[in-house]
Amino acid sequence: PVIYLIGVKLFNRRIGLMAALFFSFSFVDVYISQRARGQAFSSLFLLLAFYYICKIVENHRLLNYVLVGIFSGMAISIRVNMSPIIVTFILVHLFCTGKNRNLWRKIIRPRFLLALLFVPIFFALSNPAINEQIKFVRDIWINFTTSTAVYIGSQPAQCAYLFYLKQGFID
Repeated sequence: PVIYLIGVKLFNRRIGLMAALFFSFSFVDVYISQRARGQAFSSLFLLLAFYYICKIVENHRLLNYVLVGIFSGMAISIRVNMSPIIVTFILVHLFCTGKNRNLWRKIIRPRFLLALLFVPIFFALSNPAINEQIKFVRDIWINFTTSTAVYIGSQPAQCAYLFYLKQGFID
């Protein structure tokens, strides 16, 4: 359906139907979709980002910019080689946001900066490797800052690193 929407947005309904038909019989896309690999989801998010880039050409609504940032970040988090969509977004924004404005005024528009901000945010939120790294650091922090459940005498034992900081490394 996204291919159809892009075809309709750029050309007409007939081209959208033909593009969707060709995409549905494409061997590589059918193979990737049947194997449930990450490329299928990355392609979906990339096409959604491209669709909203096409909508930016018509109207410069804030929602279009935000959705470009969200879908671009999600596509890049699955496959890093989807990052040229950011270049496409920047070029479309610069060429379609008024002919009389200078370059810096185009760059510092809040909706453009907000969309660029959403890319790393959704990259981090939807990337499982980053989520695992955050969990790893949190678990290490919890282990270093809480006392152990082993009792020596009547008091709970301290964390090992605090014990060695106070007592030193005596053999």
